[in-house]
Amino acid sequence: TKLDAEEVIDATKYDTILLGTGPATLYTGALLSRAGRKVLVLSPDKDASGCYTMEGSNVPKEFRDVPFDAESSNVSKCSRQQKLLSPALCSSTDYQGGIRFAKIGSQADGYAFEILSVPGMGSEGGQDGVPFVVRGESTQSVIEDAALYLGDGWPGVTQGDLGNSASAVHVGICDAINATANQFYISKMLDDSVNNMRSTSTYEEATIRYASTFLDRGFPLNAHTRSLMAAIGMKGENLKPSQTSMGAHVTNVCATLSGEGMHYPIGGPRAICHAFRSVIEENEGRVLT
Repeated sequence: TKLDAEEVIDATKYDTILLGTGPATLYTGALLSRAGRKVLVLSPDKDASGCYTMEGSNVPKEFRDVPFDAESSNVSKCSRQQKLLSPALCSSTDYQGGIRFAKIGSQADGYAFEILSVPGMGSEGGQDGVPFVVRGESTQSVIEDAALYLGDGWPGVTQGDLGNSASAVHVGICDAINATANQFYISKMLDDSVNNMRSTSTYEEATIRYASTFLDRGFPLNAHTRSLMAAIGMKGENLKPSQTSMGAHVTNVCATLSGEGMHYPIGGPRAICHAFRSVIEENEGRVLT
């Protein structure tokens, strides 16, 4: 709902006020609404979903009022994400509130969902890197492509045999670190007196270290494979590995190479945010833009 310029908001009517845009903000609002709180969401954008529409007389007719997802709302580990969404969306007839996800890519292309291009990666002495297609059909496919196109070692032929693949070792270490991520995030909601009795998780230790040290140790001989893992681990970050948290790197690597590929909400983020907004408004809350 668009906020009228003359409207005065009575904040005392609400238990929680959220400032932000996109699925994460509205998901939080829907969860709180289901918990019995009256939620007010204030979005600084015209569209609370984070989508943009092209306006003006020079915009072709077929593109007018078409929402564009500027943030690329791909979803990794979809089976797990659906379980997290259920408490915010479930109804008496549909545990997902009508929201469905489509897997990006097809079997023919190995469920490819992204093309990474890093200057110098895959080429010798040139600035132009060789584009690397990230396939989501399995973790093994990316590791084998790194061996085939970037000169990394090959993994073993039996399950669990890493062979001489530096990429396989790197992914395995990331998985082991990421296994303690839940413990780290739960600790943020606990009192210090409780956390003082808990051991520090491996993931928590990773968050205070830079990704560059991790990458340098894992790929001392192959700069091309190092560049690939750096790009996967710092997707969307305009930062060098020496400036990026190893925790963020681990999270991104595990999300990209989970073996489930990437999914996209049918109807885009606008559809899923509309479902969240309905839950908020059903519980006497509001979403204002």
